[in-house]
Amino acid sequence: MFFFVLNPITVYIAFSHLPASQVVAAGFTLPLTFNWQFFVNSVGTGPLWFVEMLLIFEFGYALWRIARKGRAKAQGEEDRLFPSYRKIAAFILVLALSAYLLRIIVPINAQVLSFPSLFDLPQYLSFFLIGTVAARGDWLRKMPDAMAKCFFEIALVASATLLILAIIGTDVSSLGWGSLVGYGSLSSAIYALWDSTFAVGMSMFAIAYFRRHFDHPGRLWSLASKNFYAVFILQAPVIVTVAAVLLTSVHIESLLKFGLAAVIIVPSTWALAYLVKRIPLVDRVL
Repeated sequence: MFFFVLNPITVYIAFSHLPASQVVAAGFTLPLTFNWQFFVNSVGTGPLWFVEMLLIFEFGYALWRIARKGRAKAQGEEDRLFPSYRKIAAFILVLALSAYLLRIIVPINAQVLSFPSLFDLPQYLSFFLIGTVAARGDWLRKMPDAMAKCFFEIALVASATLLILAIIGTDVSSLGWGSLVGYGSLSSAIYALWDSTFAVGMSMFAIAYFRRHFDHPGRLWSLASKNFYAVFILQAPVIVTVAAVLLTSVHIESLLKFGLAAVIIVPSTWALAYLVKRIPLVDRVL
């Protein structure tokens, strides 16, 4: 639905309000017309590239389950203990190494198969796999608060040291900022260690924090949780319409314009999601 309908509409809205030179540079012909040629050039995943990646992971998981002939989870899997400090530290190191090696081939400025951040594939895939294990072992409830706090503090220290070292050591003159996350540079290795540490530490902290303070959502959050996915799907055309059409002639300071756009876009997207989900059968998908 997004690939063949919403993305072409979003692209048309955006480019119909751009200068002719930018329209031609993007590969579209003038006058800009919503015809078959435009449609072929404007289909795409847009911000839903991440949903596409999750779908690929899910197909892989389904095939793995089929290969195991749908065998039920092992007896006592619910009693599986939460990983130790050493195992989590080892995971961070393996994640950093795999990210560093992949980024030699796929640096930060490379886009592969419509995925803008394939250099983070080890993080995406490993977190997906750990999520399936965590769900079966009830790890989201078993994770000790002290452990989450410890790795959160490690993430903060890493940000104050490793991240700064990676930025300072980046040779911007030769490869640009892409060398920060690629090309096998030393700064890339340091950056990989930082973002792996940060991703794990912040994820553990977020789970522990929300588990403690937001375990009982009220009516507003319950309503919002039912529309999160629809908002994610529908955000692009709303953002482009407001930014490229409604506010294009508003000339104010950039930060103020950003705030004005947010005030319009956020409630509009949630309202649109709520209305769309009231369409028969749509709520079964969104």
